[in-house]
Amino acid sequence: MDPISNMLISIKNALMVKKEACFVPTSKITFEIARILKDKKFIEDFSKETQTNKTNRLKLILKYINKHPAITKIKRISHLGRRIYMGYDDLRVPKFGILILSTSQGIMTSGEAKKRRLGGEMLCEIR
Repeated sequence: MDPISNMLISIKNALMVKKEACFVPTSKITFEIARILKDKKFIEDFSKETQTNKTNRLKLILKYINKHPAITKIKRISHLGRRIYMGYDDLRVPKFGILILSTSQGIMTSGEAKKRRLGGEMLCEIR
C-alpha cells in the first residue's frame, strides 16, 4: 500500500473520532510530511517509536483548537495510478492550508518550492 495514502487516511480517521494521537508506519516520506505538518502547526508533535517486533512507526500527536481539529481537509492529489506533476510556473500557493510536493531537493510546501523556483509531484493538500 502507498505509505502517504496510509498516513493521510490514518490522520483523517483519528481526527473523525477525536483521538489524541495516531500511529503510522515510518518511511522517509512520512517522516518529512510529519515534519512539515509540525512546522506549519497542523499537529502538536511527532516521534519515532520502535515496536516489540523491531519495526518503526511514527506517533503523531494531533492538534485541536477549541475541540475542533486543526486539520479540516486532507486530500491525496497524486496517487499510484495517476501521478500529477507541476512546473514552477503552474504552482499555486493556497490562501488557506498547504500543498505538499516532492521536488528534486526534497519534500516541501508549494510556498517553499515557489521561492526556490522548483516544480515537482503534487503529493497532498491539507487545510
